[in-house]
Amino acid sequence: DYFEEAYGLKHAGVFAIAAEIIMISAYAGEVDVRRVTVVQLATASALAFLMIVPTEEHLPDFSWLL
Repeated sequence: DYFEEAYGLKHAGVFAIAAEIIMISAYAGEVDVRRVTVVQLATASALAFLMIVPTEEHLPDFSWLL
C-alpha cells in the first residue's frame, strides 16, 4: 500500500536525521562547524536534485514570484 510505504520512508528519514545529529555532536569539537554546514547543504541539494531521475519528477517552471 502506498501509505504504508510512505510511512516507512518517513521513519527511515527520521532515523537518518537522528543518526546525523548524533554523529555531528560526537565530532563537533574536532571540526569547523561552518564547513560541516556548507558540506551538508551542498550534499542535501545535490542528492535532492539527483533524486529527480529515479522518481521521474520534472523540474518546476521558473517563476519570479516564488
